[in-house]
Amino acid sequence: GCDVLGGDGKYDPYDYKELVEGKLWRVRYKTLKDFGMYGFFKMCGLDFLGEGTVERAPEAVRALLREDQKIIGELMAKAKEEGGGGALLEAGLENSQDMIVARLEGPERNGRELMIFNPCRMRPAVMKWLRELGDVAYIVSGSGYHTNHLPLTGKAYPDAKLVCAGIADAKLSAAG
Repeated sequence: GCDVLGGDGKYDPYDYKELVEGKLWRVRYKTLKDFGMYGFFKMCGLDFLGEGTVERAPEAVRALLREDQKIIGELMAKAKEEGGGGALLEAGLENSQDMIVARLEGPERNGRELMIFNPCRMRPAVMKWLRELGDVAYIVSGSGYHTNHLPLTGKAYPDAKLVCAGIADAKLSAAG
């Protein structure tokens, strides 16, 4: 998705939820659906906002398609005018990624050690929140799917141990 939320200070891309008091949290990181792909689709002849699209559609769906085009066009214009993605976000055109934060327990733990599972983008707001919770000791990626934020998370927490699935390790190694 497009990471435009929160950069202007109007929208917080993070939603924090405590799942188990003092022990487990979910951080939902929101991004806009990637309208950058619209240009690619248009180049391939799939212009869903184009004038000829409605006429090529079956008669039974033309009225609905016209209404959809109008709504999407208005939302995109409003987002461009605002210089952010608030209108699109409010319309529900968002992607999200959940990061899980767990406080590690045990006799050898100091009560401040944290594990991050599936790290999201580390903006200053979420890093401040994590510092208030404790010290990131482990960064875990259980698959090769959500690896975009692993390098920056590792740099943000250089003392943390990185634990990831073999495919994620291979993907990151290939990327450098």
